[in-house]
Amino acid sequence: MTSDFTPLPQLAEGDYVATLTQCFKAPPRFSRCNLNMDFDIPTGDFGSVRLRAYFQVKWIDDGTFKAGPKSRYFRTYQVCFGPADSDIFSIDSFPLGKYLVEVVSVERDALGEGLDPVNQYSKVGAIKGVAQND
Repeated sequence: MTSDFTPLPQLAEGDYVATLTQCFKAPPRFSRCNLNMDFDIPTGDFGSVRLRAYFQVKWIDDGTFKAGPKSRYFRTYQVCFGPADSDIFSIDSFPLGKYLVEVVSVERDALGEGLDPVNQYSKVGAIKGVAQND
């Protein structure tokens, strides 16, 4: 084993205020490139966990993509920022900052088989809106 191993992140399911730290075009998997969004979620006095949200989009180039009106990305964008005026977005259409996110547990693999608890992890299942400033 290597010394830079990081265990799979696990948080209790629920809503959290998280900080979007980056959006990027993921490397190809199964002939498609997802849009990945990384969020830092506070876990205590000074700690945080980084969780990811994944969106299937059609890339135009490395910084621009298309997401149709029935796509999860398009609907999420409208929840956060109101009606979209196009189905073409840039990688920075979601500005970095604080969002209300729903954390979900991944307990099954892609084939629907249950994962052993040691292999389960958390991810951002939904972005519910821009977090209100306190």
